Amino acid sequence: MPSANLNHQLTLDTLPAPLFSLLNGEIKQDTRLTSVMSCIADLNALATVLRAELATNGDAIWDDEERMGFLMNPVAYHLLRQQPAISGRRVQRSDMISEALRLGSTVWIIEVKRRCRSYPGTARSWVSALLNILSEDTDLQSIWSRDSHLQTVRLWLLILCGIGETSDQDHELAMRMIVGVIKKHRLASWKGIMVDIRRMPWLDIFESRCATLGQQIKGNFT
Repeated sequence: MPSANLNHQLTLDTLPAPLFSLLNGEIKQDTRLTSVMSCIADLNALATVLRAELATNGDAIWDDEERMGFLMNPVAYHLLRQQPAISGRRVQRSDMISEALRLGSTVWIIEVKRRCRSYPGTARSWVSALLNILSEDTDLQSIWSRDSHLQTVRLWLLILCGIGETSDQDHELAMRMIVGVIKKHRLASWKGIMVDIRRMPWLDIFESRCATLGQQIKGNFT
C-alpha cells in the first residue's frame, strides 16, 4: 500500500523492474531522483491495489473520490514539491531522468483522478513539458538509449503522453516519437511493447486508449 508519509524513502520491493538499472553509484547519490523514484514505487504499489479491487468490485471503486484522494494525493503533493533542476548550471543525466519521471508520474496521477472525476483539468501542460524533455532534439537524448530498461521507461512516458488529454500537435509528436523508438530498436509488435510497458505502473483504464493509439500509429506512420 502506498505510504501517506511525505518523507519518502526509496524501497525496492515495489520499484518497477525497469528502474533498477538506475541504481548505480552515480545515480543513487542523487537525492531528487531517488525521491521521485520512491513516488513511482508508491504508484506501482497503488496500481497493484487498484487492480485487485477492480477485479473484486469493478468500476464502482472509481466512485469513491475521497478514498482515491487519500491514496493518491500524498504522492502527488510529494511530486509537486520536487523542484526542477536549477537553471543556469550544467544539466546532469540524473536531472533529465528525474524531471521526466516526475512529469510522467504526475500525468499518470492526473489521468487516474480524471477517471474518478476528481480533477477538473487536463494533463496538457505536463505532457508538453514531458515531450520537450523526451524530444529527439534534446542534447542529452542519448541517456535514454544506454540500456533497454531505460528505453522501456521512455516508452512508458511517451505512451502516457500519447493517451493523455493534450493538443493535436503534442499527440502527433508523441506518436512520431514512439514510432522513432519502434524503428530504431526494431521492436516487433505493439503487443510486445505493451508487455514491457505494463512492467511500469499501469492500470486497465489505460488499455482502450492504448489500443486506439496503437491503431493510429499503425494507420498513420507504418
